[in-house]
Amino acid sequence: MSNLIQLGCSFSFGTGCYDMDLYNSYNVSNFDELPEGYHEKNKEYCLKNSIGRHLQNEFGFRDYYNYAHPGSSNLSQVFKFFNNLPPEGDNTIIWQITMFDRKPMPHSNMLDDSYLNQNKWLTEYYRELLAKLNTNGRSIDENERMEVSLYINILKEFCRAKNWNFYIWFWINGNDEKMIQDFPNFRDIVIPFGVPNLDTLNSYVKITGDNHPNEEGYKEIANNLIKSIRENFPNFPEPKETPNSFKSIGNEVKK
Repeated sequence: MSNLIQLGCSFSFGTGCYDMDLYNSYNVSNFDELPEGYHEKNKEYCLKNSIGRHLQNEFGFRDYYNYAHPGSSNLSQVFKFFNNLPPEGDNTIIWQITMFDRKPMPHSNMLDDSYLNQNKWLTEYYRELLAKLNTNGRSIDENERMEVSLYINILKEFCRAKNWNFYIWFWINGNDEKMIQDFPNFRDIVIPFGVPNLDTLNSYVKITGDNHPNEEGYKEIANNLIKSIRENFPNFPEPKETPNSFKSIGNEVKK
């Protein structure tokens, strides 16, 4: 039994996919007028149109588990993975590494995250940290890359011990090359990939204000990712099973 496990942030969650037929059924004049019920129902639409779902169909994974959630930091994804280990089986884990300047803020038994320049405490954290370390102009990304490399190594070694397949790719262009340059031992797991300019991808931004790609935009990204996988990893798992199920893993913290 083959399982595809996708880790990542909003771009792997499928944020930006909106069921417009469902939207029109609410007969509202403005997207902001939609009740919470719409967004709850729309989560499955995001999952069905997420990047991992396209990979599931392309390579024939029987079951698909999407651990990604909007705004997730890389550390939150690691915690979420080990807090909700996938079932045993022929597992392939693909981790979309997100922005480095995000930090987890779990509360009320839920995983949440903060972003630089959108949260005062995190902005102050980096300001004081970089001043204390006297980084000589090194960017936050450069300093955080080493921390993220630790998380990657943890999952890589865990998957190796379990005989699971493990790959990573980066949403921010150029970070794949930088990571390999700093850590050459990751070359065998990094999927080379360049994300198109979001302005060139189909979205519902004029209706929703959300500049994330919509289902057509994510399909284009998935097709490009599939092409890179086939070109760079000829031994990438291809179970060719009939896709059976797909599931989104929530943000709840198990105790």
